[in-house]
Amino acid sequence: MGYCLIAQVPPIYGLYSSFFPALMYAFLGTGMHSAFGPFAIVSGVMTGDIVVSVMHELGKDPSKTRFETSFKDIVPSITTMASINDEFADLRNIDIAIMIAFIIGAYNLVFGIFQLGFISDFMSEELISGFTTSACVIVFVSQLRYLLGADLDHFSGPFNLYYSIYDVFVKLNDVNLTTLTISGISLTILLIFKLVVNPLTQKRGYKTPFPIELCVVIVGTLVSHYMDLKSGPYYVNIVNKIGDKY
Repeated sequence: MGYCLIAQVPPIYGLYSSFFPALMYAFLGTGMHSAFGPFAIVSGVMTGDIVVSVMHELGKDPSKTRFETSFKDIVPSITTMASINDEFADLRNIDIAIMIAFIIGAYNLVFGIFQLGFISDFMSEELISGFTTSACVIVFVSQLRYLLGADLDHFSGPFNLYYSIYDVFVKLNDVNLTTLTISGISLTILLIFKLVVNPLTQKRGYKTPFPIELCVVIVGTLVSHYMDLKSGPYYVNIVNKIGDKY
């Protein structure tokens, strides 16, 4: 669900993309140690950036088309702009994400048929390390709006990372202190378990790590529900009903 937020699509599709790829691979896959499903680089760097770029080219706000069925129902006046083709008036973020997935799948199919995987052997370790590090930075910056609870703008294209960081400093007064506190507590708990608790349990012979991420999600959901964090005086942005497609 978190990956869907940085990919600018409804959270329900995160559950779909986590369940069905693993199910299909159980019947069709041949590798014993392959992990399938969404992850940050594909969601934030590739899908999310393309969704934002396409929406900006059409004159739309990607944050407003993420959960809505029709863009005409949100801002009717904007859909009459000359810059927006009537053919794309009802285009949603998930429509773009599905097309991206289809194109990537077609590429993978062609590469598999012609056995072109050897091309990756020509990629140096420095190239892979640099790409992975930069992707981590971009994904982290893309999640600042959720960590801070601020209504930050979406940027795409060259220097979008710098624009995003600049926008954070410009809108520091809009930071939701409750959201920031929740983010800080959650990150602290996760880091303590990852860096301290899990290594200690592995030394004592427990090979399975404690599912702290799941516990944080469960506790956070319960706290949000019973404290009614989405209402005043907290006004924390929540996922709401996961089953609501738009």
